[in-house]
Amino acid sequence: MINKPLYFEGSFCEIRTKNMLERIRTATGIGVKIGVIDSGWDRSLIDNRVRKGIGFVNPQDELLLKVSSDDNDLNGHGTACTDTILRIAPDSFIYPIKVFGKNIETSPNILLEGINWAIKKELKIINISLGTLRKEALTPLYKICEIARRRRMILVAAKSNVDTSSFPAIFENVIGVESGNFESIFNYEF
Repeated sequence: MINKPLYFEGSFCEIRTKNMLERIRTATGIGVKIGVIDSGWDRSLIDNRVRKGIGFVNPQDELLLKVSSDDNDLNGHGTACTDTILRIAPDSFIYPIKVFGKNIETSPNILLEGINWAIKKELKIINISLGTLRKEALTPLYKICEIARRRRMILVAAKSNVDTSSFPAIFENVIGVESGNFESIFNYEF
């Protein structure tokens, strides 16, 4: 059974409910390369699906950019996000992109470098576990997200944890997500 077609601001979206849940439940993400822009991956955990990533955090000043091979997670947030993704897409490959150190705070410049690295690595999906309210970040952040979209990459970004719009989640070239309590990892709202 096909639902009535839905129209969103000039775009056509046909939602087919028959077999949709089954397709979602059987999708494994086989071979999909996913960048997780967050605090990295706990390297004491061995998982061949988590590939070598990159770090952009200066240990002396976590808001300053320093490119390194250090993608080790110091606070657990990136590891938790990666674990969630691997539960949903167990046959995917994760590339940790470390933009947080011990604190869950970064600069717009570091975020831009993280997205740029993901574009250069030609990752299919870029998960951005953060957002910013800084107005000076709006234009450069939008531009780099548009570059990724034009290269057919999917960007998923966390909305602000408070009732405030944050970048890049509010951009039309990004899928903005927020936290919620659901019965299953396959449940969603839109």
